[in-house]
Amino acid sequence: MIYYIGDSHTAGIHTPENLNLDYSHITYPHYLSKMMEMDYVNLGIPGSNLVNNLNVFINNLNDIINNAEIVFFQFQFFQNAYFRFEDVDFKWKDFVVRDDDVIKNLKSFNLTEDDKYVLVSYLSKFEERRSWYEMQRVYSLFNHLEKHNINCYALYWVPPKIINIIDDNRNIVFNQNIKFVSGLGLETIKDETNGKWDDLHIGTKSNKVLAELIFNSIKSTPKII
Repeated sequence: MIYYIGDSHTAGIHTPENLNLDYSHITYPHYLSKMMEMDYVNLGIPGSNLVNNLNVFINNLNDIINNAEIVFFQFQFFQNAYFRFEDVDFKWKDFVVRDDDVIKNLKSFNLTEDDKYVLVSYLSKFEERRSWYEMQRVYSLFNHLEKHNINCYALYWVPPKIINIIDDNRNIVFNQNIKFVSGLGLETIKDETNGKWDDLHIGTKSNKVLAELIFNSIKSTPKII
């Protein structure tokens, strides 16, 4: 059994019904597991950040130990942070990406535009530096799982802007020493649908290509394949 942990790139996304598209977003875990002739569990969560994915990893650790042969942990944008307000998560996209309703989002949490600038400044200067320790904890969990003969791999989607990723032989590295999926130049959903679905996640065909590249990256390890 293969376990995958990550955000929407791993989880996949549903085609909006209003687009009336004959198009399904099929994930790289689907293709990769098929290539490896193994069943899989996809624990990816759209919009999830590193802290949350680490919690997902820990919360499923017993199941992974009992059932997994391989684990893939997909790292995402390192400045992606959650801020807790009562029982609601205020996410970085709510005040960084979605400019059209950012004022409404701020007011719903009793925040001001000045607060937004403070938060954006924090994210750009410090969140990655804090996230480094979560990255380190992922490898600590890898070390623990390998004591149970479970093989673990880290898949980095985009490079951090400030920190360096941890140099580890369990990192997926592609041809020409490309260490990040974003460096592969894969077509997006928008590309594959000729602009009908304006989404910048890599598309279904690209996910199949990515799965093949991951497969080739690890196939030289006899204990895996």
